[in-house]
Amino acid sequence: MIIKRFFKDSDAEEVANLVKETMLTTNIKDYSKKYLENDLEHLTAQDFKEKAEYFHCYVFIDDTLNKIIAVGSIGPYWGRQDESSLFNR
Repeated sequence: MIIKRFFKDSDAEEVANLVKETMLTTNIKDYSKKYLENDLEHLTAQDFKEKAEYFHCYVFIDDTLNKIIAVGSIGPYWGRQDESSLFNR
């Protein structure tokens, strides 16, 4: 069963790793590996904790694996109030 809940600070490390893995898998078609690695170098667990303060962030957990399998966030992004993004896996 998949459980959806709000992001907690304790999820930050697992979420950061999940997003990094996903970007290196799906975005590699659009960006070079070097570009992605440079971009992802600045994507840390602390970043997710800070961003979660001003956007809605949800995690989706496979309760049989007790593992976060997806994350979805929506809110202002790229430092702009008129720019929103939805990220998921």
